[in-house]
Amino acid sequence: MDNDQEISNKKIFRRNFSIAALFLILVVLLVPIQFPTQYYIEGLGDAQSLKSVITIDGKQDQRKGAFYFTDVSLKGPVNLMMLGLASLNPHSTIIDKKTLMSGQTNDEYNNLQEYYMENAQNTAISTAFNKAGEKVETKYLGVYVMSIDADSQFKKKLQVGDTITQVDGQQIHTSAQFRKLLAAKKRGQQVTIQVKRKGKTVKVTGGLVKITKKRAGVGIIPIDHTKVKTDKKVNFDLENVGGPSAGLMFTLELYELLTRKDLRHGQKIAGTGTIENDGSVGPIGGIDKKIVSADKSGAKYFIAPDDPVTKEIKKENPDYVNNYHLALEAKKKFKLKIKIIPVKTFDGAVKALNNLK
Repeated sequence: MDNDQEISNKKIFRRNFSIAALFLILVVLLVPIQFPTQYYIEGLGDAQSLKSVITIDGKQDQRKGAFYFTDVSLKGPVNLMMLGLASLNPHSTIIDKKTLMSGQTNDEYNNLQEYYMENAQNTAISTAFNKAGEKVETKYLGVYVMSIDADSQFKKKLQVGDTITQVDGQQIHTSAQFRKLLAAKKRGQQVTIQVKRKGKTVKVTGGLVKITKKRAGVGIIPIDHTKVKTDKKVNFDLENVGGPSAGLMFTLELYELLTRKDLRHGQKIAGTGTIENDGSVGPIGGIDKKIVSADKSGAKYFIAPDDPVTKEIKKENPDYVNNYHLALEAKKKFKLKIKIIPVKTFDGAVKALNNLK
């Protein structure tokens, strides 16, 4: 009887031990999956032909070759397991939320990316039409809210992505007009601001805060919100793409459609870079990943911003490396065949492409 009891106790012990061990294994496996972090993973994106994206008066680019715009993928916040896998991937960069979003909420960050994309399209249209000798007009819609200071009394009233159209009943068209109107007001003075927010009109009231010793303000970074008007209908067919980095490639595709100058000479040409109103090409993030995606797509050339590294930039960030040299480093590191074209301006890009003949 005692022997039977001992055998029974051993069976119960083994069963309980197995259950405990299984539970421990599940915990070890599941915790990395379930436990969230404050990190995001930037990885390889796509290289997409602009032939299927941009049309003018419903007409698509039919010439041989193609211009490609490139992007990166962004996932997050990721769990511990994804974070561990990313650390082993040479094409992944781990970014903490504070660095990525600069204290913004997810909605504010997404609104800002939408604005950057809209502005890139508008600037591309304006630049391409002007360079092609076509009529184009810029319409000022108001003042776009880029960011809101932590001590602003409008912190929970305004949103990044709002377009300010009135202050105390006075119509606002430009950021210069906005600043001039506020310059006559004092710290603590109440103002009523009218904004356009996702198609709706919203009014909010709050006090002005100290900006400098002599100036009070709302406590935001304002920028002109514009829209371009042309005699031709330009359409961008894009989904789930934000940011300003496709500006240069948009401009080149539009210029090709307007002038039919055959800038590509039948080649697949990818690239990246912002486009400014003066035609200058600005740096972007993730170029080491974008050039890899371009190479995988079969593009023969990759256009990279050759942004100037000024003394001011070096003083602020001694380790700064411009986009062109980062692209060169990635090409060498990953043994890519793609050829890199450095550019500083839109005119410089057109000249470089003409020299590919």
